[in-house]
Amino acid sequence: MLRACTGRGFSAVYGAAGVQCRTITALIMGPPGGGKGTLSKKLIKDFNFHHISTGDMLRAQVRAGTELGATAKKYMDSGELVPDQLIVDMVLAETKSANATDILLDGFPRTAEQAEALGRAMSVDM
Repeated sequence: MLRACTGRGFSAVYGAAGVQCRTITALIMGPPGGGKGTLSKKLIKDFNFHHISTGDMLRAQVRAGTELGATAKKYMDSGELVPDQLIVDMVLAETKSANATDILLDGFPRTAEQAEALGRAMSVDM
């Protein structure tokens, strides 16, 4: 709604109004095929979120042949979840590189341990 009315996202509107605001962190959770990606695309377009998708990040690591990618591929090929700590470290590193932009977490957290680690590291707004 804000984007539709102003053509800009949260931070740009509040900043232009002279309002001190912090970045917004939102997350999308749901089952495979539940529309997370579709909703993410809409939010990214409308509100200029920095999109963090654990699935996309893992696939990129595998394609790039990184150590993380090789480790993740073993789990992915066997149908297991990649260990929580690897996912958490990867996501938190990416949130730090977002440099104070609004963040959209897509498909994270997937486990209680990931949710607890996220809660210790940052606050989630929506």
